[in-house]
Amino acid sequence: MSDAVVSLADATAQMTAAGSMFETERTSVNGIEMTVWKHAPATLRQILDLSLAHASRDFLVYEGQRFTFDEHYRAASTLAGRLIAGGVAKGDRVAIASRNLPQWVIAFWGIVLTGRSSYRSTRGGRPKSCSTD
Repeated sequence: MSDAVVSLADATAQMTAAGSMFETERTSVNGIEMTVWKHAPATLRQILDLSLAHASRDFLVYEGQRFTFDEHYRAASTLAGRLIAGGVAKGDRVAIASRNLPQWVIAFWGIVLTGRSSYRSTRGGRPKSCSTD
């Protein structure tokens, strides 16, 4: 490893060069021309699946709790199955009412695995679009 100082522009050029993991390209997204990562996962599900490459490594650490990537994936998958079995259907939004704890992260990814939308509930109450039924 070198101690050479590299400018931000040079570092960016190296990281986004053709053939690199962070290669970029110009494309149109919703009619707007922009620079995007060429090799980026297309979905959040793909990102979660990629996490299994680190299955035995720590993913979440909070006080005395530790979750490996594999444990997190399994917990999120279990929650996804339970949400679907409990009647969460296409088009539903699922609220996460939780403090910033590992279980919040698991809930978010569990909802992602169902293909549903999640939103964080705030102290101020629920959005008007949420049903009380």
